[in-house]
Amino acid sequence: MADDTQKRQWSRKDYWHVGPVFIRKPWFLMLVIAGAAAILALFGLPFSFFTPGDTGPPTYWYGDKALQEVSGRVRIVDSAGVLRYEGDVVNGVYSGQGAVYDRLGRLVYVGPLEDGFFQGNDGALYREGKLYYKGQMVSNRCEGLGQMFHPDTGRCVAEGTGKEYTSDGSLLREGTFASGLLEGQGREYSTTGVLLREGTFSAGLLHGQGTQWTEEGAMLYQGAFSHGVYQGEGILYDPQTGGIRYSGNFRNGQPMGYGTLYHTSGQALYTGQVWQDRPRGDAFLGLSLAELEEAFAEHWLLYIGEDEAAFVYPTFGLMFFTDCPITLVTTEGQGEELSPALSPKDLVINEVLSYGDLLPGAPQPDTSQTVDPQPVDWRDWFSSYALGRTASPKVEQTGPFVYRFTRPEQGIETRPAWTASGSGLGTLLVLDGGKDGTVLWQSAWREDEP
Repeated sequence: MADDTQKRQWSRKDYWHVGPVFIRKPWFLMLVIAGAAAILALFGLPFSFFTPGDTGPPTYWYGDKALQEVSGRVRIVDSAGVLRYEGDVVNGVYSGQGAVYDRLGRLVYVGPLEDGFFQGNDGALYREGKLYYKGQMVSNRCEGLGQMFHPDTGRCVAEGTGKEYTSDGSLLREGTFASGLLEGQGREYSTTGVLLREGTFSAGLLHGQGTQWTEEGAMLYQGAFSHGVYQGEGILYDPQTGGIRYSGNFRNGQPMGYGTLYHTSGQALYTGQVWQDRPRGDAFLGLSLAELEEAFAEHWLLYIGEDEAAFVYPTFGLMFFTDCPITLVTTEGQGEELSPALSPKDLVINEVLSYGDLLPGAPQPDTSQTVDPQPVDWRDWFSSYALGRTASPKVEQTGPFVYRFTRPEQGIETRPAWTASGSGLGTLLVLDGGKDGTVLWQSAWREDEP
C-alpha cells in the first residue's frame, strides 16, 4: 500500500503523442539539450546567432577549429565576446590586411600581416590604444623606415631605422635612431626641406665623417666631426662661391694645424701651419726665407728703409724680418733685386709682424692694464701706410719685388704698447688710438733665442 502511494501517478498530459507513440516530456527535453551540446562540441556555434543582422564579415570564436578551413575577411572574438581581430585570413591564419586588438578591445596593430606576423609596409603599432609606431614591420618588429611617437605627447620619437617629421609633415631627420636621437648614419633637414647635415651621428650630433650645408643649401664643410664640431681632417667651403677656403686640420671647430688656405678663385695661397683662417706667422721663427717662400704661393715684397728690411705678404698682412743684413744689386732693365750671393736658405726669420690684426696663435696681453709709453718706430708708420691710414712714409718701387721707403722727419713720439709672453714667445701689441682702439700691429719673437 505504501509503495503504491509513493509512486508518481503519470497522467496523459505528461506525454507527447506522436502517432501511436507516447513520449514523456522531461525525457524529450533532456534528449534535445544533450543533442545540442554534442553539436556545439563538434561544430561550434556560428557567431552570427549572437549578432543582429546579416551584414559584415562572419564572426568566429577565438581558437575556433572551423577557422582552419576559412579564407577571406572575418571577425574573431574571445570567450568574453571581446573583438580580437578583424581582417583577412588564409586557412584561419592572419594574412593580408587586418586589425589586432588586446583583451580590452584596444588596438594593437593595423596593417599588413603574413602567416600571423606583423609584416610589410605602412603598419601601425599601438600601446594602450595610442599610436606609437608607423612604418615598416618585419616579423612583429619595427624594422626599416618608420616613425615612432611618444605615447603621451604624440610627438614623433624615432627608434631604429626611420624618418622623423615635423607637425606639418616636413621631413626633419632620417636614418638610424636611438632614444629619439640619430645614432649612426643619418641626415638632418631644415624646416624648409634643405639638407643640412649628413654622415655618422652620435647622440644626435655628427661624430665621425660628415657633410654640412648652409640653410640655403650651399656646401659648408666636409670631413671629420667630434660631437658636432669640426675636429680632424676636413675641407671648409666658401658658401658664396662654392670654392674651397681651407683644407687641412681642424681643432674645436676652427682651422688649426697643418693645412692649405685658398683664394676665392680656387688658387692655393698658403700651405703650412694655420691658426683660424690665417697662416701662423710665429711658426716660421727660426726657419729660413727658403722655407717661407715654399709655404706661400705669392711672392714676397721686400720693403727696405734706412736700417730696416722686411719681407711682406700683403694678402695676409704679415711681415717677416731676418737677422742678416739685406744686400740689393741693380740689374740692367730690372732694377733692384736681392743679391744672388744671399741664399734664401741662409736668411733666418727672427721676428714676425701682423699689421691690422692680431698675430695668429701668439700670446695676447691684457690691454686693460696700464703700460709705460714706448718710442714710436718705423713699424707704426709702415703699418699705417699698408692699411691705407696715412700717405707716409714715402714709398718707391725700385724692382719687381723691391720697395724703398723713407720715414718722415718727426720728433720723438711715444705710444702705449702691451707685451705678453708664453710658449717661448714674446709679443708686442700696438693699438691705433689707445686701449679702446683697433689693432695697428703685433709682432712676436722667440724669447729663448740668445
